[in-house]
Amino acid sequence: MKAILIAWWDERNAREKRLLALGAAIIVLLLFYQVLVAPARDGSAAIRAALPTMKQQLTTMEGQAGEAKRLAGVAHTVAPSGDSLVNGVSASLTDRGLAPTKVELAGNAVQVEMKNVAFARWIGWLDDARRQLKVKVSQTHVTPSGNSGRVDIRATLDAGPLDRQAR
Repeated sequence: MKAILIAWWDERNAREKRLLALGAAIIVLLLFYQVLVAPARDGSAAIRAALPTMKQQLTTMEGQAGEAKRLAGVAHTVAPSGDSLVNGVSASLTDRGLAPTKVELAGNAVQVEMKNVAFARWIGWLDDARRQLKVKVSQTHVTPSGNSGRVDIRATLDAGPLDRQAR
């Protein structure tokens, strides 16, 4: 193949060789432009056009992130109340596998009654409820139910700010 091309090239006179070389150079320059220069130029123009929108989106996201951090701090200090407190206590007990016989609202507190519950499980749940639901025990009555480690419980849980020591 190489020999055929060399023979073909040698058959051309000087003027044809110059024209062919000039044509090849023009084709190489056009390919260079189409493959490298044009896409880079078009891409940078598109980026320049989108940059103000991206900066605005970044500013909005930074503001939202700051608001989320601020609200996260507030959410940890606000205790639920009313029906949301009763629902939260009921759901929390159910999630821990505890079956209360009674969960009801009493003013700003929730009264919980359970029969034949494992005392260790109750204490574990109470610690979680203190941290997650921001409640504290204001009254409790615990009596053994006859089985080892099992008790009947009647407790009143108050919602509201916790003491610094309880945190």
